[in-house]
Amino acid sequence: MLSGEVCGAFGIDQRVADDRAAVWVVTHLSTGQRLPREFLTHEAAKACTQKLQGLRCWSSGDAAAMLNHPDTLLAQRILLDAPDSREA
Repeated sequence: MLSGEVCGAFGIDQRVADDRAAVWVVTHLSTGQRLPREFLTHEAAKACTQKLQGLRCWSSGDAAAMLNHPDTLLAQRILLDAPDSREA
């Protein structure tokens, strides 16, 4: 169990990365899948979830179906371009 904040379809929690840096992690709550970015600030993580909220690919609880949704490419671009983030 993690302690964090719920932001729509996502949860945000702080963790210690492998390099011992404090990072914020975003998890899709319906699937339990962690998004493949780490955020350097809580504000950056929250801003990213707000951009992702409007995409319909997150409405599915099936991770495999989400990968085939037309919005998935846009979601991936939003994640890659997210400020104050790095690859997880």
